[in-house]
Amino acid sequence: MESGRGSKPMTDERGQEVAWPHWPGRARDGAGRARLERHLFRPLDPAQPYLVLAPGPSGYLLHERQGEVPPVGARLTLDDRAYQVTRVGRSPLPGDERACVFAERDGRA
Repeated sequence: MESGRGSKPMTDERGQEVAWPHWPGRARDGAGRARLERHLFRPLDPAQPYLVLAPGPSGYLLHERQGEVPPVGARLTLDDRAYQVTRVGRSPLPGDERACVFAERDGRA
C-alpha cells in the first residue's frame, strides 16, 4: 500500500501495514482498517497526567497537568493567563498516549 509520502508502506509499531488516517478507504481489508481504528480511537487513560498545548509569548507551549481532563469549553489558568479548552485529543508527541487539551487564550478574561 502506498503511504502517500514516497513508495514505502506505512506500518504500525508491530510492522503491520496501515493506511493513512486521512485516507479512510486506503486499508486493504477490513482487518487493516479495524487495526488502524483501534490504534487511533483507544480510550484516553484518566489515571495518567495529561498535557495542555497553549499559546505562549513566543509560540506554543506544552504543560503537564494532573487530575481530570477538562472538557471542551472549560476555562483554565496557566502561568497567570486565562485559557479556554477548544479540543481534547491525544498528545502531539510521537509515541505518547496521554490526553492533550488544546487551549486558546480566553477572550472573556
